[in-house]
Amino acid sequence: MANQLNLSSEQIDQLNTITSEGTTNYVEGYRYITSIIEDNPNVDAATKFFFAGATQVNGNFSTDANIYIRGVTQAGLAWDGKLESDPDAREAQIQATSDAIAHNIILEITADGGIPQIGTILTNDANLAVTLHGQSIGG
Repeated sequence: MANQLNLSSEQIDQLNTITSEGTTNYVEGYRYITSIIEDNPNVDAATKFFFAGATQVNGNFSTDANIYIRGVTQAGLAWDGKLESDPDAREAQIQATSDAIAHNIILEITADGGIPQIGTILTNDANLAVTLHGQSIGG
């Protein structure tokens, strides 16, 4: 499926610089993406909402979006008996999932040269949490 917005080679290069080729600094990568899409009429509201929330969650900010997503993720892992019992290990577990999602999204954007459809983003996001990080579909 076509991108909602194609990025220039300069924008891709900047995203790669910010995130060291999609390996780190995900909060700043998400912020950069948000700055590109926030006023662009070609990008749907759901995608803008996703990236604003993803910034908050990956940064573990004290916001409603972050508290909700981390709470639901923890509840799902607990339901499946996979939630770490130590609070520090639990935070690392949740952050590892968030970082892996950010890594994949940034790699997808740079490989495809633009911002994908929200359905593609969410499908890949959910798939990663289920397949690589122990979250069941129900959890």
